[in-house]
Amino acid sequence: MIETSLGELLSKNYEKIAGELFFETIAAGKTGLRFDNYGRWWDKDGEIDLVAINNATNEIFFGEVKWSDKKIGVNIYNELKEKAGTVTWGKKGRKEYFGLFSKSGFTPDMLALAKKEHVLLFHKDKILKV
Repeated sequence: MIETSLGELLSKNYEKIAGELFFETIAAGKTGLRFDNYGRWWDKDGEIDLVAINNATNEIFFGEVKWSDKKIGVNIYNELKEKAGTVTWGKKGRKEYFGLFSKSGFTPDMLALAKKEHVLLFHKDKILKV
């Protein structure tokens, strides 16, 4: 029981840390992106751990946070993109960005796809250069 509770607690705290890490990375100019607001998004069909918007430029960022012993694979990225398609903010002509936050890293396939599609990858508390 304690191990289950501890895992949930660590997971929720990592989600909060991921938001702070994302904005520290943005503020430091490491991505070239700027956003006005950020938070979680949810509706009756699902949730997204981190969503950030820039109203002036019609840009939106979607992030998935995983505190797991497994490396994040392409399947998690594809699920995030699918959920992002249900978010109606700025739908017409918006520019979308994606990021994944992982305790345990990423599969080789995800690293390759991130490079191709310019997905931001954060391993623990650092952004990866892909």
